[in-house]
Amino acid sequence: MFKGIFSFILIFSFLFSHFSTEPCFKLEDCPKCEECVEKDCPPCPELKECICDECPPVCEGECYTDEEAQNIELYIQELEQKDSLNVKIIDKLENQIYMYIQSNKDDSLLIDLKNQEIVILNDQVNNYEKLVKEITPKWYENKWLWFGMGVFGTAVIVK
Repeated sequence: MFKGIFSFILIFSFLFSHFSTEPCFKLEDCPKCEECVEKDCPPCPELKECICDECPPVCEGECYTDEEAQNIELYIQELEQKDSLNVKIIDKLENQIYMYIQSNKDDSLLIDLKNQEIVILNDQVNNYEKLVKEITPKWYENKWLWFGMGVFGTAVIVK
């Protein structure tokens, strides 16, 4: 995401830095400004109108040849197309990030629920162990012991 934004800003800045170095962009080379330079008007700031009243407006897009203007237009269209593609890619990536965050939340919730299930099952195992200890017959509840005592008691009474 940041790479796309950074590349857009970088290309956009190159766009203006490229045209500001064109020889036609200087006021002395502009064909419309020849009268202004000959009349010794104060220098006109770039992209602003002349201060003096006698000077024609400075370079209103007519400083470039038709071929240069077409090249500039094609370059701008290419950059706009790349920008629109980058915007689509950024939207898809942001959607994927949102999906990963949701998936992460779901996974962490599932892990918490599984941990709770493990605790409950361990408690259940402990309860079963206690139940087994209570249910197992004691030594005095042994049926063979009572059978032996019955036989012994009967034998003592009968003799």
